[in-house]
Amino acid sequence: EHLRKFGIPVVADLPVGDNLQDHVGTASLNFEAKDAEPLLLRQVTNPFNLREFVKNGTGPLTSFSGIEGMAYVNSKYQNPKLDWPDLEIHLASGSPASD
Repeated sequence: EHLRKFGIPVVADLPVGDNLQDHVGTASLNFEAKDAEPLLLRQVTNPFNLREFVKNGTGPLTSFSGIEGMAYVNSKYQNPKLDWPDLEIHLASGSPASD
């Protein structure tokens, strides 16, 4: 419909851009947790932590890739015809500057 308005012939009517995804980030929330321990490589490769995770579903390996929280949300801009959320939020204990 949009192309026809400009006199451009439609070869295939495909929903181009309907699955556009953007990755917006902000570093506005900074805090320091007392007695916090980051997930280190030695914890990930530790066989005891792996056993605890496999057996009980607990331990440091329950935090996936440094993301402590994740939510799928329906924003006010979501297309009501869709059956899935249009917004995904990650809460992570890191930043692009983390090393």
